[in-house]
Amino acid sequence: MRLIVGTDRGVRVLRWVKGERAASPLVRTLEAERIRAGSVRDGLVYLGTASGKVFVSADRGSSWESRHEGLECEAVCSLATGRGAGAGLYAGTEPAAIFRLDEGAASWHELEAFGALEEGEEWRGYADRRAHVQTLLVDPHADRRLYAGVEVGGAYASEDYGRSWHVIGDGLYEDVHVLAVDPQRGSRVYAATGGGLYWSENRGLTWTQHAGEVGSLYNTALLARADRTGRTVLYLATAGGTPATWTRTGAQARLHVSRDGGVTWEEATIGAQRFRRNAYPVIVPDLEDPEGAFVATGGGSVYHGTRSGEFWVRIYRGGETIGTLLAV
Repeated sequence: MRLIVGTDRGVRVLRWVKGERAASPLVRTLEAERIRAGSVRDGLVYLGTASGKVFVSADRGSSWESRHEGLECEAVCSLATGRGAGAGLYAGTEPAAIFRLDEGAASWHELEAFGALEEGEEWRGYADRRAHVQTLLVDPHADRRLYAGVEVGGAYASEDYGRSWHVIGDGLYEDVHVLAVDPQRGSRVYAATGGGLYWSENRGLTWTQHAGEVGSLYNTALLARADRTGRTVLYLATAGGTPATWTRTGAQARLHVSRDGGVTWEEATIGAQRFRRNAYPVIVPDLEDPEGAFVATGGGSVYHGTRSGEFWVRIYRGGETIGTLLAV
């Protein structure tokens, strides 16, 4: 298995064999770019950068080609790909907009209906960031359905490949970080936000805040997948406060795992990282193990684990800030 580690100083391609305690570095590339987002489809790996570019690799990260003609933005914050014949590649950007690249097309085009939403919504930036599409998702149950979350500005959905959009933020905290669809129940959607974990039973029309601890903590990453028995497993990363407090108190990062679709949670043990400054910005599935996952830390490390409550092994230790992580 290869891991594509996108950092603030380019891409690190690693080789990792299950059971080994450390991944082996293979390639360092795109070192002039700050990587923010990634997606994989049909053997192609896509990466988005803080400079508003997209790169694609057909050889699992060994070499890259630019693919950003027509993409007009300051940064690419999220990427999403569908699986069906009508699905394309989507890019969520800063300032908040969504672009689509159709299969075989040479240039991106903006989904103008999404941009028009800003006229009636209150999108706003923070610090030196403008409002941006932090999370973008093609529904795994239906390629025509898209979900997008604006930081800061709520959640939105499309039922027609992005041609039209509607608000789905009733009851949802507006600082949306990650959206995920339940792998077993297509009508259930999860939202990891700056105000805790939420879920919807009607594709985002209305939302309920989780009543437990994870419903009040600052959420940084979320992964939903099915285990060997078909149950929904959720991995949720949280922090003890907002990023503005991390330099003083540390992020107090924690990883929570649920084996029953979010009803109950256990905390996984990831070394001493809980008391360090860096949060867990990315969680991705282990492609060879339906109960496994990889967790990236803001400080440049990657951990692998298989079950909640067990110690997760650090398989990579780098010095760069990790923006995205992909298993291919």
